[in-house]
Amino acid sequence: MEKLNITSKRNAGVEVLRFVFAVVILLGHAFSEFGSSKTPFGVIRQGAIGVEFFFVLSGILMAKSVFDNGIHHTNITVSKATPAFIAKKYLAVFPTHLITYIIMLGELIYYNNLDSVQALKKVTFSLPEVFLVHMSGIKLSIVNQNVWYISAMLFAMLIIYPVLLRYKALFTRVISPILFLTIFGFIYQSTGSLTPSSEVVAGGLALKGTLRAVAEISLGTTVYEFIVSLNKTELTVFAKHLIRLVELSCYVLTIFVSMTTINIKWYFVFVFMLSVGLAITFSKYSISAKVPPLKPIVYLGSLSMTVFVCQRAVLYPLSELMLFRSYRFNTLAFFIGTIALSVFLKCVLDFAENRIKDKSVFVQAK
Repeated sequence: MEKLNITSKRNAGVEVLRFVFAVVILLGHAFSEFGSSKTPFGVIRQGAIGVEFFFVLSGILMAKSVFDNGIHHTNITVSKATPAFIAKKYLAVFPTHLITYIIMLGELIYYNNLDSVQALKKVTFSLPEVFLVHMSGIKLSIVNQNVWYISAMLFAMLIIYPVLLRYKALFTRVISPILFLTIFGFIYQSTGSLTPSSEVVAGGLALKGTLRAVAEISLGTTVYEFIVSLNKTELTVFAKHLIRLVELSCYVLTIFVSMTTINIKWYFVFVFMLSVGLAITFSKYSISAKVPPLKPIVYLGSLSMTVFVCQRAVLYPLSELMLFRSYRFNTLAFFIGTIALSVFLKCVLDFAENRIKDKSVFVQAK
């Protein structure tokens, strides 16, 4: 199979979409906290649909990594490549997660007037969350609800990556479609929705969020195959315009539906729609194909994960204080506060990373 030929490591369209869907999730949480039946149409009511975007995107990028740098291109074995890949993903998000956890822990202690014993109990019981393993099913106490996505993503990748690495074509063309359809069929028939992520399914064997991650990340690897095929196909001018219209429609309709009170069973349909949109966005026929990945665009994309992780640290005190009675003012404060905290955390962590780069801090270099 040919590798996906992307001239730049960054795709301008994807970077913008990462930030957009991080904001969709943020606004969905704002509505859950501050909204009501009287809140006018035009606001995000079902932001959870944005998580599907990130799961499918993760599968595409993982497949690209495997096909570009898999064991067939190097001498590294599956047993070495898998821990290295997971560790890279883990370390990329862990500092942001840990700082946010500490901030939120302090907020919980303060607003709930926890004494030292209660605080210690909270810390002890939330250790699975601290190490991002709680979506394996070891859930005792949660501080930051948003990090379920990261835990589920890492756990799903740990399952998928070694198989994908060893059987690339077989996985993307056969195993992945079977895995995705089987899991989605099971979730639909047994629960009827993709949410909530913490719901126990399969007789207690798994959490719905983890199965959701496995299914959608697997789907992303198959989408990668479609992207490669699409890039090898020469389309007519009419077909190019048509496919760009489809790309735009996928995202516009998804965001439009997130503004409605549509039955959450429709989430299953929009996973497919987002997959189609992402397949086109990654291709040479995308609306953004000729847009260079300028620094502001790349920055917004890189900020998306921080926005997702740290937003609860802003939402919690806002919901406790309720400084504003208006949904609009609360949401605006939430948005501005989250962006400000995200930029601050990213600046601090980028500075720290640059300071310790190429230096041995904990382990002495040989």
